[in-house]
Amino acid sequence: MKKIRVLHVVGKMDVGGTETLIMNILRSFDRSLFDMEILSHNLEESYFDEEIEKLGVTVHRIKKFNGKNIISYS
Repeated sequence: MKKIRVLHVVGKMDVGGTETLIMNILRSFDRSLFDMEILSHNLEESYFDEEIEKLGVTVHRIKKFNGKNIISYS
């Protein structure tokens, strides 16, 4: 069976409601069924980065979109 790919898009993986929910999912999901990755709109390291790395989940970081950086954002 082909894995289902899931991309979680967040501002930054710091302690917060959405981020904590994503971490609970990452800690318990079935790795044989899903391939999860995170897209962060922040170039800085965040609170959960070390644990995410230990879980083997990839984090992609891009600059925050500010309305003026459309060319560098793509």
